[in-house]
Amino acid sequence: MKISVDGEPVIRKLGMFSLRRTSGYEFSVGSTETHQVRIEKTRKAVVGGVQAQECVAYIDGREAGRYSNAA
Repeated sequence: MKISVDGEPVIRKLGMFSLRRTSGYEFSVGSTETHQVRIEKTRKAVVGGVQAQECVAYIDGREAGRYSNAA
């Protein structure tokens, strides 16, 4: 998994197995006006790569977007 901002990677994580169903990633964006970004990725089963996943993005604590690959 890779999270990029303006084409530059800010988070890279390699792995297919995790016991946690929800993963959270936090980072700051901006130089003169900074914002805190948090992305939460939730999956339904232990093998997350083959199950539906949902990602929710928060900017400064407020939900800014939601993505799901569920059919």
